[in-house]
Amino acid sequence: MRIGLLIRDVEYRDALIEMISEFDKEIFVEIAGAKGTAKNCVILTDVRPEEIGSDALERLRDHTVFISHTQKDLVPSCSKDENKTVHRVFKYSRISSIMSELSMVYCSWTGDAGSGSILTRTICVCSAMEMQCSERCLALARQIIYRRGGSILVLPLNYINTYGYADGSDCNYFARLMYMLDAKRDYPPEAFTNTDSYGISYLMMPAGRNPIAYLDSEDLAMLIRSLAAKFDTLVMDAGTAFRTENLQIMKSADNVLCFGSARQLIDVKAMLGEEHRSRFTEIMISGADDENLRIDDYVREVYGVIVEGDNEISYGSKIR
Repeated sequence: MRIGLLIRDVEYRDALIEMISEFDKEIFVEIAGAKGTAKNCVILTDVRPEEIGSDALERLRDHTVFISHTQKDLVPSCSKDENKTVHRVFKYSRISSIMSELSMVYCSWTGDAGSGSILTRTICVCSAMEMQCSERCLALARQIIYRRGGSILVLPLNYINTYGYADGSDCNYFARLMYMLDAKRDYPPEAFTNTDSYGISYLMMPAGRNPIAYLDSEDLAMLIRSLAAKFDTLVMDAGTAFRTENLQIMKSADNVLCFGSARQLIDVKAMLGEEHRSRFTEIMISGADDENLRIDDYVREVYGVIVEGDNEISYGSKIR
């Protein structure tokens, strides 16, 4: 994505350039000149719309985001109203929120939503007991990045979302994403996800009650298909939510990983059925160090990583 900055507040502009650079090294930022805007860029400016002539505003409307000093001026960008006057962001929003709006405007203007993954591996993680499955999902995701690399999204399917993210805005990013899917419109993944320092991405949703856990089978499958096209690996945290829709997802996933215990009352393998057992692996809960070793072994097996001397060689996936 190419961004042209036409910002009079030089101190804010320079700080923004630094934050954008840290957010994504592949984003090209250009400082727009006083006599014109950057060519082929989505424009971010602190010039007020009323300062621009109506003809010029009409030409810039589709690829310009105006910086607002107060949240009261914001047009609800999560609205389904496609006839909103201009695109706006609050000046002091988090960089992820600003980049989300810029990405959506850039995608709508150019039709470029970014390259999707050619082949995504989907791994569904569950537990037969009430426990912190999310911690183990994160351990799995980090190990995949370490051993395999690529882009990875952790998607909560449990009733409680423990991967909450709040950016201070009132935007319901999940509702906005589902609207895009219903309208069959493409989108850039960074418009709806936040990526941590490990390189793991999450949907921008608040912690607490998880709306994904209440989707019907059709909408849930649509969401997973869409996200799978955007990432190299999709780790789905089903936790202990063995509802019918989640079981369907488990049966269609490339791999199912269950964290179990000798005291568990549910036989997850039996729930999946004989025809799906070849893709099922269980790791017994036995302590952090031992579990981490078993997770590492699991990732090696899934991705076919072998060690020769001091070198690791990937020869393709064994479990599929």
